[in-house]
Amino acid sequence: MCVHKKSTKTMNATDADWYFENATIEATAELVAYLMKELDIDINHVVRHYCVNRKICGSPFVINHNAWLDFKNKVQAYAGGVALEVKQIEWYRVGTAWSDGKCQGQLGAYEVKENAISNCPAGFKVFDNNGNVVHEVESIGGTHSVDFNELTEAQCAAKILEMARADGHKTGILPSVTAAQMILESGYARTTELVKKADNAFGMKVTLSGNTWNSVWDGVSKVNIRTPEEYTPGVITYIYADFRKYPNLEASMEDHGRYLLGAKNGNKFRYDGLTKCTNYRQAITLVKQGGYATDSRYIDKICSIIERYGLDKYDAEIIGVTPVIVIPDQTSTNTTPIVDNMYRVGKDWSNGMCVNQIGAYSILDNAKAVVDAKVGYKVYNSKGEIVYQKSADQYYRVAKSYSNGKYVEQIGAYVNKDTAIAEAKKYDLCCFDPQGNQIYPEPLPIADNVY
Repeated sequence: MCVHKKSTKTMNATDADWYFENATIEATAELVAYLMKELDIDINHVVRHYCVNRKICGSPFVINHNAWLDFKNKVQAYAGGVALEVKQIEWYRVGTAWSDGKCQGQLGAYEVKENAISNCPAGFKVFDNNGNVVHEVESIGGTHSVDFNELTEAQCAAKILEMARADGHKTGILPSVTAAQMILESGYARTTELVKKADNAFGMKVTLSGNTWNSVWDGVSKVNIRTPEEYTPGVITYIYADFRKYPNLEASMEDHGRYLLGAKNGNKFRYDGLTKCTNYRQAITLVKQGGYATDSRYIDKICSIIERYGLDKYDAEIIGVTPVIVIPDQTSTNTTPIVDNMYRVGKDWSNGMCVNQIGAYSILDNAKAVVDAKVGYKVYNSKGEIVYQKSADQYYRVAKSYSNGKYVEQIGAYVNKDTAIAEAKKYDLCCFDPQGNQIYPEPLPIADNVY
């Protein structure tokens, strides 16, 4: 079936604005009915690509299940069969807002609420069929995939390079290599399902070659994504795998750099000598030979991207610079976590690691800003000492009600009172002050002497 698109800013198969023209639907329904009779196939065996392997194809019949049932009824009508019962399905949609009866900036639609929640990235919300917010992940600062949606590819490359430049001063890895890897592996930080759902720009799986390193990932957040692998040159194999979910792209980039510095093969570092490389081809060749990528053309692809956008213009700044992130002696088998001067935001500290970590920052004020916008998080220094925390009773909460010390159907907690009230008005909920008193809408006065 020939498919059309309302906007061509992006051409992703999972975008919600693909559509079929009515004439196309009618002609296809008539053809399918003819084939059913010729091949003796019943309506229950008329399926979408999506029904077989969960691929979003064709998008209009996957995102709108009722449209798919309408199409099958047209097929039935042409075939002279009995109409199917159309059942209303409760969809949970992941997007940025809801207006005019539609989910805006939609990333996906799910029949299972928990699946929608697990695939909801920072700055997005989960909506039910009526547009009610059932889950929200607040943006905690930093750069996100959505920030690249309106940029050209050249603008994306420039923005990514600036991020890689700052990261290079911490890791000692050439910015050109980091930027080109991010462009290739995330589709300019905006195209792949993984970067859109998890701000994971480097394909970092939950487990990587059995390696452990001083990661900035929280150890919990993840998404399950279908991904192509090239284990045999020229042969693409698709698998489903668990990938890391990050609070922002900066965390994704830092974790990628830390992996390249700390990943081992036995008692030797996989990418030993990476920070001593003096040009991008030398560096990416070392990375490929260390087993980083399965793509047989990976080196040429990375070099082509670097040359297309001139991404090596900051490399000279990094050559010879001592990295902020210190790695152990190359021959050491010591597995003690790497010591650095980062301020980590998490809920606890255990066994030398930050638990439920959502970010690591070199500037204390940046870490504090994250804690100010979240509930239950603290800032830890490299020794695991709490250097900043905000009392939970300083938040204005938006919920349906407050009973027995608990907030019922809470959708958020906010430092700013006006922001909390605005959210309560938007979703027709109540706003409570830090002591649990309802401040919006104002509770009705209790009359005296009413019998």
